[in-house]
Amino acid sequence: MIEIERPRPEDPATPAEFTQALRALKAWSGLSYREIESRARTAGLRLPFSTASGMLGRTTLPREDLLIAFTTACGLPKDEVAAWVTARKRLAITATTPAPITPPPVAPRKRPKLRHRLALAACAALVAAAALVSQPQLTHDVDVTTDVAVQSTR
Repeated sequence: MIEIERPRPEDPATPAEFTQALRALKAWSGLSYREIESRARTAGLRLPFSTASGMLGRTTLPREDLLIAFTTACGLPKDEVAAWVTARKRLAITATTPAPITPPPVAPRKRPKLRHRLALAACAALVAAAALVSQPQLTHDVDVTTDVAVQSTR
């Protein structure tokens, strides 16, 4: 059987290399993610298997508490766990983080052009006119002759 050399925390020079070294540490331990979760729990630490898997699938540095749980669960003694934490801190300080992506500037809202405003006013006038035309016409026609005839017969 081929024996895998235990990775050293001093070797990685970038966060991506650090994560690669953690993957090598998992391979060295021979443990599954579920076994790592169980060993971390036994040590009084919390490291869900899905978090461990996600941590090794990235190229960024893991959180310090996750690193401690992971390296402890992989079977490293406290002094080596501390060496991994120190290496992580060193990389966190020296790692150049890319500038945050800023959204493009939003152009100020333009006022509608005069012809757009006139067209909108014309449409509003047409709608109002159509509404007036379609209204039933009320008439107040009174037959004056009938009223007069009724009054004269009294």
